[in-house]
Amino acid sequence: SRPGDLLADFFGGSLLLPEAAERNGRRWFACDKHLRYLRGGEGRFRHAPGFHSLGIPGEPRPVAPLA
Repeated sequence: SRPGDLLADFFGGSLLLPEAAERNGRRWFACDKHLRYLRGGEGRFRHAPGFHSLGIPGEPRPVAPLA
């Protein structure tokens, strides 16, 4: 891929591919069937500008506003 390309990770797990994409100037999105895996990977991006954690209906978790 080239810088600026969009990468899709449909088995996001702990978000290793998105972390590499971010370091190499690629845009990305990730999803996973298991929310707990994605929640585990959030720490890789908490420092990133524009980071937000989407709330899931019924989940007792605060929702950060989308900036």
